Amino acid sequence: MTPEELRERTLVFGLRIVKLCQHLQGDSVAEVKICEEEADEVIYWLELLVRSDMVTPARVKPLQNEAAELRNIMSASAITARKNIKQNNGQ
Repeated sequence: MTPEELRERTLVFGLRIVKLCQHLQGDSVAEVKICEEEADEVIYWLELLVRSDMVTPARVKPLQNEAAELRNIMSASAITARKNIKQNNGQ
């Protein structure tokens, strides 16, 4: 293998690694968005339990608060991750 061939091979390998990292970043955003949606769904079901008189509002309020906080954290994380991906792709 010539030095030029070795250089080309390492460049192609590096490009493949970069593409893999970009793919993984995109996957992480999708996973965070799924977590955000799941937390939102928990809030919905807790409200349904309250409205059906299966539990008291006081009983589920801490769970609703925690689910809302987690949803907000996931939402902010997804926004930050998307922003970071855009910045990294622009470089």
